[in-house]
Amino acid sequence: MIYAVKLPLQTNWTLNFAADDVVLGRHVMLFGRDREAVLRHGLSRREAKSVLKLLPPALRTKCRGLSKTMIQPLPVHIHMDEACVINFYAKTKGEETVFYSGEVRLIDGQAQDNGNAYHLVDPALLTEVQKFVAQDGEVWALSTRQPHAVVSTGGASREVVQAFFDVPIEAVVREFRHVL
Repeated sequence: MIYAVKLPLQTNWTLNFAADDVVLGRHVMLFGRDREAVLRHGLSRREAKSVLKLLPPALRTKCRGLSKTMIQPLPVHIHMDEACVINFYAKTKGEETVFYSGEVRLIDGQAQDNGNAYHLVDPALLTEVQKFVAQDGEVWALSTRQPHAVVSTGGASREVVQAFFDVPIEAVVREFRHVL
């Protein structure tokens, strides 16, 4: 099983989040938080084209969405809308992305979005299987239907450009085979 793969791409983007950006999604993962854990903004046409040009041609038509996203630390969860995400990390602060394996027991009573985009997962039945700390400019493919969390000791947020796919991570990674 593939959980996350560092891709052979490098970026040096600085993301600007403006008050008039189109907000594509706001997700508060736990009751009691005072702000969104995930805040997705739309990209300009120029920004979207520059992201798509970095992808192998076969993946460009499979990309079902793009966003620039601010992500706070997140509890263990799975995504509902996509099978794989490519994260282009623009600004990181030492956060770990941790993947788990085991029985997936949903605990959506703790999620404020009621599973609209994410399902929270009970970590008690899971075993850690992979973790990584992304650096600014790195690009990673993530299997988002596998339980995972974003862990930070300082409550820092990361800024990423995200490309969303309905195909499994193995199919996404296979398109990069000529450069891996």
